[in-house]
Amino acid sequence: MRKMNFREELAKISPKANESANIYFFGCGRHFEDLRNWYRSFANVNLEDYAFAFIDNDVSKQGSEFYGKPVVSPDSVTPDNSVVLITAADYPDYAIDRQMMDKGFFWKSDLIMSRRCFNILKSWIFENIMEFKNKHLGERCFIVGGGASLEINDFNMITKEKTFAMNKIYKAFDKTEWRPTYYLTNDSVMTEKWRTINNNIKGYKFFNFNNCFNEINKNKECHLENANFFSLISIAHERPEKYKKPLFGIYPDLFFGGGTSTYSCLQLAVFMGFKEIFLMGIDNEYSVMSSNSGEIIFSENKDHFTSEYHNDSLMEKYNKQGFFAMNKDLVDAAYQSAKEYTESHGIKVYNATRGGRLDVFDRVDFDKLF
Repeated sequence: MRKMNFREELAKISPKANESANIYFFGCGRHFEDLRNWYRSFANVNLEDYAFAFIDNDVSKQGSEFYGKPVVSPDSVTPDNSVVLITAADYPDYAIDRQMMDKGFFWKSDLIMSRRCFNILKSWIFENIMEFKNKHLGERCFIVGGGASLEINDFNMITKEKTFAMNKIYKAFDKTEWRPTYYLTNDSVMTEKWRTINNNIKGYKFFNFNNCFNEINKNKECHLENANFFSLISIAHERPEKYKKPLFGIYPDLFFGGGTSTYSCLQLAVFMGFKEIFLMGIDNEYSVMSSNSGEIIFSENKDHFTSEYHNDSLMEKYNKQGFFAMNKDLVDAAYQSAKEYTESHGIKVYNATRGGRLDVFDRVDFDKLF
């Protein structure tokens, strides 16, 4: 993971910071602790390293240190050569903002409000992932699912290809030398397994930002190696049934949920510029599925390419009760949206899966592709 230069990023909205102005953080409480943790986790940077000092209205804190930097009174800070970032909790009447404006600070210039401190981080994350825009323009790739149709030799056939894979694909790693070029997960349950993912996936990783944000808030030790983050908007499930068709996003700060990580992979592959996309192991059928109407569908289908895919007894238990059941109607609608978008933009998606129920895309024989 790249390390942010916080002063450079701050200077994009506060030019004074580029002139080596002293950087102050206003607030020595929980809100700064949270902000610090988010920056450490997402940008590999310690905010306190950039602090000249901390400001606090609490007289009992003044004269002490916070993260090794002095805590001073607001009265000791002037706008002559200073930028103040408000990292105290937001107040509905902007009391701290007005307090510093009365001392001559200019709002949104050398006085940065709390939520803009967070927006600096989000902008940096977005700028990082934009490095992948059209990185593979005109190339072909394979999106590898975890379906029961996969055979171990299939992985060996794509060792020289650009590939995307998802979730617990690392369950195949002890049987093949193949490793995915890119790894992605939408899933909050998978995000909780970040240690396992770090240990098994050494290449580029793409995570749902909101899931990571929640996990970091729960677990201060969470650290995602070589990670990039996309924002997933899942709104289709909130609509009346006849409008439950996911949109297709072309920028990673606005990918759309489609009930499966494969749909995010499709959006990411298009963003990277691939013109031929082959799906393999996307069986699109499970032993337990649901529908928009609430119908539960059971079958004898095997869910994954290995019986070891789920070895968590708790997950197995609740999967049988539909907790992890795929909504087949939502997923089918998402694939239809993907087909409409890709066909209208000269991008071809082929289904190279053996069998399964995904018939939206033209089928090709996987064994004849090499």
